[in-house]
Order: sequence, then C-alpha cells, then structure tokens
Amino acid sequence: MEMGILFRSLPAVFTLGLLFWGLAIPGPVDPETAAAGSPILGGPCEYKGYRGQARIVSVQPVLSAGENGTTFEVAFSFHSAVPISESFARTEGRTFLLTMRNGTYPGQKFLEKYRIETDRVFDCTLQVITKGTCTPTQFEFAGIDLNDYGTR
Repeated sequence: MEMGILFRSLPAVFTLGLLFWGLAIPGPVDPETAAAGSPILGGPCEYKGYRGQARIVSVQPVLSAGENGTTFEVAFSFHSAVPISESFARTEGRTFLLTMRNGTYPGQKFLEKYRIETDRVFDCTLQVITKGTCTPTQFEFAGIDLNDYGTR
C-alpha cells in the first residue's frame, strides 16, 4: 500500500472513530426517566460504616476562585473504633479535608455554627463502599450538616 493513501485516509478513520465513540456514550440522565425505572449510572451503592472520631488538625483560610469572601481548608484525622478491613480505606497516618457535599470549602459562618476549630474532636463515621461505583469513601460527622450551604 502506498504511504500517501494511508496518510490521506487517517483523518477519515479518525473522524469515523469519534462518531462511533460519541454514539456509544450515553447522554445526561433525566431525573424523570431515572425515577421511571431506567438504570442510574454509578448506583445503587452500598456502604459499610466504621464509627470513630475525627480530630480537626488545622483550619487555614483560602480565597476560593469565584467565591465571595474567604473559605477555609479544614484538615482532620480519623481514628476508627475498630480495625478497617478494606486496605484502600485505612486511615492511619493520613489527613483528610472536610468539604461541603459539593466539594467546596466551608466559610466562616459554617465554622462558627458547627464550632469547627483546631483540636476539636467530633464523633464521625467512615463510610466505605461495598457495592456499586460511587465515591469509595465518605465521612459523616455527628452534628455537622455538610449540606448546610446557607451558612457557607
């Protein structure tokens, strides 16, 4: 086969590949369709909980892009009351960031409302995925509502 023909056909092959790839990817999930019984990507998921305590290690101000005012990077360590059997979820010697459910950092009002400060200890549960393809680990803090965006 002549090299010129090969190089001229590559763009057509590439374009066809992109077309078929685009057709194979599902579009956004419509909430009404999902509620009607269509499969939901990523779920349903199941978790196993490990109760323990989270100690706030540091609270550092950061100015988040697009945010009004200062937000805070809150680092914490977690100590489980029982050994964590899943190796990917072990917490010894690690620190984690406390973020709102949407992944953003909390603001001053949030810290004040929930009395989040360095060295404060909260009862906490580490949720470790056992079924599905959702977030592998999540922390749930007793007395802290991570969906409380009104105080951000």
